[in-house]
Amino acid sequence: MAIDASSSGSSELTQEEQATLARFYEYQRTRSAELRDALVLEHTALVEKLARQFISSGEPVEDLMQEGYIGLIKAVDRFEPDKGVKFTTYATHIITGEIRHYLRDLGKLIQEPGWHQQLRYQITRSGDLLQQKLGRQPTVEEIALDLGIEAEKVERVLKNSQVFQVESLDAGIEEDEEGNTGTRYERVTDVEPFNGVEQVETRMVLRQAMAKLGKLQRTVVFYFFYQDMTKTEIARQLGISVNYASYLVKRALRNLRRYLEESGAYSAEVEKRLVEFEERVEQMETLDVGTSLPTAATFHRHLHEEIMRARRYPQEFSLVLFQLNGWGGIRPSLTSREVDNVLRQFTHVLRNNCRTVDKLYRYDDMRLVALLPHTGIHGKTFGERVKRIVQQNPLQRVPGQAVPHLSVSYRIAVFPTDGSTAEELLDSLMPEDKKNRKKGKSGEGKN
Repeated sequence: MAIDASSSGSSELTQEEQATLARFYEYQRTRSAELRDALVLEHTALVEKLARQFISSGEPVEDLMQEGYIGLIKAVDRFEPDKGVKFTTYATHIITGEIRHYLRDLGKLIQEPGWHQQLRYQITRSGDLLQQKLGRQPTVEEIALDLGIEAEKVERVLKNSQVFQVESLDAGIEEDEEGNTGTRYERVTDVEPFNGVEQVETRMVLRQAMAKLGKLQRTVVFYFFYQDMTKTEIARQLGISVNYASYLVKRALRNLRRYLEESGAYSAEVEKRLVEFEERVEQMETLDVGTSLPTAATFHRHLHEEIMRARRYPQEFSLVLFQLNGWGGIRPSLTSREVDNVLRQFTHVLRNNCRTVDKLYRYDDMRLVALLPHTGIHGKTFGERVKRIVQQNPLQRVPGQAVPHLSVSYRIAVFPTDGSTAEELLDSLMPEDKKNRKKGKSGEGKN
């Protein structure tokens, strides 16, 4: 199909952008699923770039990117090439809107501590003065030197500042790469309608109730919901047991519910938020100590979520199961420190070869599994690469001493080719466990 440069603005486009625009015209005409997937995959880097702009919100970048991918898919489906706007400009608005909507739904309940607020003010003031003096933006180290504090502390305060700030959607003019401006409210409402008053009122009510919690309960809730720490990490941070950390989170939520009911400020929206928090507490599992990876229980939950997402926005994803061959026979001869060292090395190899959006799990003693969104049979490339790296650089029990007879193999399952349900995918990925899974399922039904 010929493209009218005057109407589409293609006279200002690069050759690559013109080719992309031509594919959008074709997609608009054919609604081809294959072409749609290709256009989505072509712009995944934009999602990661935009998601990282929200990293100071305190939410995991993987979760931000998952929401960003939903926005990207919406942008591909809704983009009209005749409008004379670059797709990247249009997609930026949709993707950031989707991420903002996600963050608004989470709500930010924690009041900024006084010490943090004061130090943030000092850092901001020092930065302004140094910028006038130096004629450029000062570095973190220069600000730290000016205030006589550690650079790491300055960096941490700057990173966490936005966690405590409730962003106004009715103010704050933004400018995109094209120089187009608009309020945040206008941009977000372009994506999906939003009752801003109700959301702000809910945050205020929850914030007031949060102030009534004891200091330790407030701290644990902050770590759990806003720093995304596991119960194990919270326990280590505070020097308490994992069970006590779990008790504190649950007790804090019970107290919040009681305070809200007594205040008479209860509403359907507040109830919705509390239910979401309680569900998250029930779902959250501790990390595996040896690898710091989520456990099998978390993997099963994420697998179901990924299946739902892949069905909603028809797309492929793959699972890659890695197994340490010979591990069972070698492990008894290793010390606990050497076991942890081997597992950490293998986890490091996997993480270094993953995309940010990919997820890793410790499935059991000798198996780790990777969940690769928006990846079909190409997950095999990831498996081959990891296998080759371990062959060329064997895992070591201690530096300079490789573990003998230890190798890595992998198996892959693709949604929906190898299965359209979690059970079918797991049967394809782990056929040797199929009987145990059925036995466990029948056992659950008897109880």
